[in-house]
Amino acid sequence: MKMFKYGWNWFLLALVGLTFVPLLANAQSKQKDLLSEISYDHPQKYVIGGINVSGINYLDKSVVIMLSDLEEGARIKVPGDAITTAIRNLWNQGLFDNVSIIATKIKDDTIYLNIYLQEKPQLNEFNYTGIKKVNRTT
Repeated sequence: MKMFKYGWNWFLLALVGLTFVPLLANAQSKQKDLLSEISYDHPQKYVIGGINVSGINYLDKSVVIMLSDLEEGARIKVPGDAITTAIRNLWNQGLFDNVSIIATKIKDDTIYLNIYLQEKPQLNEFNYTGIKKVNRTT
């Protein structure tokens, strides 16, 4: 006797799916709470508690932080010129297709930032065809 029309596999899949829905909703509410703390009408000063860099494969993270001119422990206004200047500094390097700085956590007067970068494609090798081996230099 079949208990369900589609079998136990669908039942288990639905059960697992419904288990993760509250987790996703909780993550979205945390993001909304964080966004409600940042107001363009009333910028606030924060101390940078930590800077994380994500999205890069070839560059050193400490070099990216140095280029951004942001420092852990520095006092900045959010939103403000420090974040804008950091994005501009990274963008002017010409190494990235996308640059964004996101506040990942705010606790009291401390803000934690994530610098997300998307690197431009790099040329690793090129070959010419039709040139004699004698005339080729590497």
